[in-house]
Order: sequence, then C-alpha cells, then structure tokens
Amino acid sequence: MTPSALRPFPIRKIVMHSACAITLSWMVGQVLKDRFLPLNFVYYIPAVVCFIAGCLGYHMLGKKSKRLRFVVLAIAFLSLAKMMAIDFAYNRLELHPEETIRFIHWNTSGGRFGVDSIIEPLRLRQPDLVLLSEAPADLEIREIARTVFENGYWFRTDGMALIGRYPIDVVERLELPDGRAWAVNLKTNGTGIHLLAVDLRANLFVDRKPDLDVIADWVEDQMTDQPLIVVGDFNTPRDSVHFRKLRENLRHAYELAGSGWPYSWPFPFPVIQTDHVWHSKGIIALQHQYVYTTGSDHLPQVFNFHLKPY
Repeated sequence: MTPSALRPFPIRKIVMHSACAITLSWMVGQVLKDRFLPLNFVYYIPAVVCFIAGCLGYHMLGKKSKRLRFVVLAIAFLSLAKMMAIDFAYNRLELHPEETIRFIHWNTSGGRFGVDSIIEPLRLRQPDLVLLSEAPADLEIREIARTVFENGYWFRTDGMALIGRYPIDVVERLELPDGRAWAVNLKTNGTGIHLLAVDLRANLFVDRKPDLDVIADWVEDQMTDQPLIVVGDFNTPRDSVHFRKLRENLRHAYELAGSGWPYSWPFPFPVIQTDHVWHSKGIIALQHQYVYTTGSDHLPQVFNFHLKPY
C-alpha cells in the first residue's frame, strides 16, 4: 500500500460536501415539507443554517464545479429570501391599553435556571395571563402567582401551568398520541375565553399529523361565539402541512400581528419557530413578539389582544 493511500480524507472536503448536502437537503425539505415522516430530517433544517452552509459551500467549491456552485449559492439566497419574506412579519399595530389583555407563553425548561429567572422577566412585562410549558414545581408556581399576580389564580398539570388574574375552570384533557393538552375556561371581565394548552414532544421520529389532527378536530367542535386560544410548544414550524386543518378555523398570532425575530428556539440564537399562539375570530390580535431572555432555552412569546365585542 502506497503512502498516499494512507493519507487521511481532507477535512476541507468533508466540510465542503457537508455544506452542499445541507443546502440541497433544505431545498428538498421546503418543496416536500413534512408530508412523510422521513422528510422531517430535511424539513427541520433551519433557513439560517442553509444560508450559512450555502455560502460556505459556494466559497469552498471553487471554479471547477461551476454548475453546482451556482445551484448552492442560488439556494442559499433563496433561504435568505424565505426568511425575510415569509418567516419574518412586519406588522405595526396600535395598542389600546385600557382594553388590552397581555398573555405570555413560555417554555421554561422545568425552571432549571431558577425561579428568579422566570419571575423577573414576567414582572417586567406585567402580563394578565401566563402559560408555562415544562413548568417548574408547584411550590415555585405558587411563588410566581404570589409575586407576579399578587396571589393570582393558577392551575398546573401535565407539566404545564396556567397563572393569571382570571378565575380558571378546568374543562377537559385531550388524549394526544405523542403530547399533552388540556382545556380551561377563563372568566374575564365580560366574555370568557376558552383556552387549550398544548405541549408536543420534541422528536424527529414522530409524525405530527395524528397530534395536530386531534387538536384540529377538537377546535372544530368548539367553534362557537366564545373566543378561543390554542397555545403552547408544538415543536413544529408554523408552515408545516399538518397545520392546514387547524388553519381552517384559527389564525396564527405572529402572522397577523407579529414583528421582530420570528424564531423561539434554541437559546442563545433561536433559528426555529416551535412555540405558537393560534386564535379564533373572537380574539382581536394587537401585537405578538418573541422576546429575548436568558431564563430558558426557549424565548417567551408575548401576545397582546382584546376580545371582540358582541
């Protein structure tokens, strides 16, 4: 065996081939989406990662592979265009402080950064209602209710906690194939709010269709004059094909009233939008934002709205 045969495969080629593979795979994922389970592995590639990989691949390919070089660069700029034109929202809506309800949803990773890292960002934003996914223990939930809401109402089960200024009536629990969800009625001043809290397990080996179909069917049965909010950590980007059935009855808060960075996970540089607020026509969306904080590996989403008068 010659010495050249023992030469290790160059790192540069590994990086170059990986960058090109990521870029081309992202394109496949965007065309076919997550229609079939194996496509999850290309659909979930973030557009930010594709853009970086595409630029790197273009730089490393050199002049010998002109056609592939052009394709990789074109896809890279297509991913950038997708981010700016589709992922980002640029709404600028006026708030009406006397009518606004401020709702915060936040996956707090079980409170592993400490209860103070949860309390302080919440106190700063003065919410009326908070839903915590992967919530901390009951004792810490009581502390949040006491500190943020001056002994507000709270309910905790299945790893999620609802805390706020409004009395809570527990309605039912949904049986999801690979997640958790429960519904409550909130007694606001005037029209009540029907709320479904959702937490789907993060797993690329799971098809999202069964879970989201159960949620969509439940929503279909709840479509009355009462305002409805479906909120939580779906571990699924909002352009998933499996949200189409849910979109028949609900609107996405960020699309309608959002602005700023559109991704919620992972800290410190979020590149995927996994946390969502969906709402019925009885909710008038005023503003939705993902706000930066160091209290979790997810960004909290802040949703300002008021109830449609009847």
